[in-house]
Amino acid sequence: MTDSPVNSNTPKTTAVALFEKALFVLWLCVLALRTTLTEGISSEPTAPNAVFAEVTFSLIVSAALLCVSVFWFAFRICGRKFSYRVTGLEIPLVLFCIAALVSTLAAANKRAAISLAMATVAPIAAAVLLVQILDSKTKVRLLLMTIVALGLVQVYQCQEQLFYWNEQQIELYEQDPQAVLTRQNITPDTLRHWQFEHRLYSRGVNGFFTTRNSAGCFFLLTFFAAVALVFNQYEAAKLSRAALLPLTLEIGAAVFILFGLVITKSKAAIAATIMCTLMFAVYVRFRTWLKAHKTAVALFCAATVLIVAAVFVGYGMTHDRLPGGNSMLVRWQYWVASAKMSFDNPVTGVGAGNFAAAYTRYKDPAALESVSDAHNFLLSILTQYGLCGLVGFLLLLAVPLYRTIFPPKTLSPLQMLRLESPTARPALVSTIAISAVLLFIRPMVVTIPANGTPQEISATALILYGVPVIVFVLGSLMLAIGFNTTAQPQPNGWTVAALFCGCLGAVVHSLTDFALFEPGIFMTFWALLAAIIASSQNDGRGRQLSLTATPTAKPAVAAVAAVIIWACLNYAVITPVKGIAKIKNAQAAAATGRLEQAYALLDAAARDDRLNPRPLSVNAQLHLRQYAASETKQKYHLLQAEGYLTRAANLDANQSGNFRQLTDIYNLLAETAAAPQRKPEWLRQARTAATNAVTLYPGSGQLRFELATIAEQLGDSAQALTQYEKAVEIEDAFRAQFAEMYPDIPGRSRLGRENYELAKQKITQLAP
Repeated sequence: MTDSPVNSNTPKTTAVALFEKALFVLWLCVLALRTTLTEGISSEPTAPNAVFAEVTFSLIVSAALLCVSVFWFAFRICGRKFSYRVTGLEIPLVLFCIAALVSTLAAANKRAAISLAMATVAPIAAAVLLVQILDSKTKVRLLLMTIVALGLVQVYQCQEQLFYWNEQQIELYEQDPQAVLTRQNITPDTLRHWQFEHRLYSRGVNGFFTTRNSAGCFFLLTFFAAVALVFNQYEAAKLSRAALLPLTLEIGAAVFILFGLVITKSKAAIAATIMCTLMFAVYVRFRTWLKAHKTAVALFCAATVLIVAAVFVGYGMTHDRLPGGNSMLVRWQYWVASAKMSFDNPVTGVGAGNFAAAYTRYKDPAALESVSDAHNFLLSILTQYGLCGLVGFLLLLAVPLYRTIFPPKTLSPLQMLRLESPTARPALVSTIAISAVLLFIRPMVVTIPANGTPQEISATALILYGVPVIVFVLGSLMLAIGFNTTAQPQPNGWTVAALFCGCLGAVVHSLTDFALFEPGIFMTFWALLAAIIASSQNDGRGRQLSLTATPTAKPAVAAVAAVIIWACLNYAVITPVKGIAKIKNAQAAAATGRLEQAYALLDAAARDDRLNPRPLSVNAQLHLRQYAASETKQKYHLLQAEGYLTRAANLDANQSGNFRQLTDIYNLLAETAAAPQRKPEWLRQARTAATNAVTLYPGSGQLRFELATIAEQLGDSAQALTQYEKAVEIEDAFRAQFAEMYPDIPGRSRLGRENYELAKQKITQLAP
């Protein structure tokens, strides 16, 4: 394979041009789906409350993005000579992939690591492909138009939640609290019950995402995409009065998106939007001076960032919290625990998707909740992928942004793309394709409960599936008017500057949240970053290589691509999806009393996916449920559950829940032992399991209490006393923090009031 710099675009054949247009529309369709479906950051089948259709969708989409990107590159290399646009993402992406592979090999739960690593790498690889496809200003504009239209859909969803859905949920809860709690698997009068009510009555607005902060981050990105359209239309309006109407419509779209941002009440997203809007305003007013002094300005900004970071870290270490409200207090606890985790796993990290299980080992005992992300993208990458992964990810962000500020020497004007005739046809085609995909795919992932009258089901389907598509179509058509009126002004940097501010705002926002890693936001972020790179290329400020594969290299390239695609499909999609389908069918069989069929399906799922502990743990739960429901209390079910949980613990050694359930099983076996001499043996095994659980979750007062109870039964008063004291100490710390955070709310107990009082009595009895 040979390469050389080029000063002109290598002509594309008609077939290649059509193929890339189809890939571009596919990219837009995937983006639309991911921003209108709720996908959590842990898009793997091990998530305890995962919806099967959503998990399957996440796996298939991530694999499709990765495989299509690999196929396109191999297809172009094995074909005629083509011009490759250097993105600056290539070397950092390879470095990050190596770190992801190393962290996966070291991860306790390898299935979770594979799934989440693929979900992280796929949008970045797809962004490299997108840069190659965005070879015209029309395509860049079409991408931004689609993102803004999706932002309008998000505004609709948020206002629907604010004015209707939240009130309906509160009304249903107040009518029958027990039924709602049962559906949520929440025990009344517990901490989880209070947290549920706190979230319910806060009337949070999160759109299609998991939190209000995530919705706010998405609005931040779409707002600056709208700003880019507005300023380019403004330049066109200087040349033609016909551009005034689309300019007004684009300004209106930006205002609506700001309304969506405001009703999310995401303080971090609003603050980041204000900061980056001020940055863009400074650029508009002083762009000539800034370009002349960009080195000094960049150094000043870098120094300011370092100083602010040092001040925040110093404040946190001094006061054991960050300045601000309760959210900043708990974030400091997340960060301290994450820092300890990274110190213990500096090279490999704990593996993608393994943060939640590993976090309990380092969690502050006083902290009110456990989390599945560090709420800081730097710590999130460092803890999961290690130092090499963090370096690679930072380079993925920094290199394109650096080249935006310090672009390479302008190439020959021959590299500039020819002027295009304004037409709305591409916008209409993409709008039709995206609408069809939304109407066809979303009902497969988000299903409507069958309990209701036909009229109610039809109305729900219209609201859930139809109205978002209608809003998208109207928004797209409104923005498409600009295609017919936009003239071809000379490059002015508005697009690049606005999108630069949007991407920077998302990065700043993700210093205190995990929003960046939600799949829909992650894809939008990399789409905008690809638009920045492509816009620079289209304006003649990028670097291109003419790639030609030798006859002997082409088979090697094709073979490598085939191996990557096969491995991705087989190990990251087919294997886990088969297991997911069997788990779903097993749970359906168990719900109708066909337990033997359910056990067989779960055994088959465990054989299909030998890396996934989920079918083993579900099988154990079924046996425990059958034991509890049986009048004869057959010991067989306890032994079966013990075997499955032991195997599950071997596949995820960081999951304290497996050992906690093993403790309960051994306690039941001790209580029901027919021979008296067997009881101490089961209790010793219970103590071993409880000790393992406490090691993995030392900040759990409940686990400490259970271990103390077992030790006391075995006659080990010293260990019992120590664990009772630890349980009380943890409970006191929790109550103190709860009182600090919520002084006007009656105290809550995590250990339980009866266990707390009993533990204090035991301390008095057992103390020397």
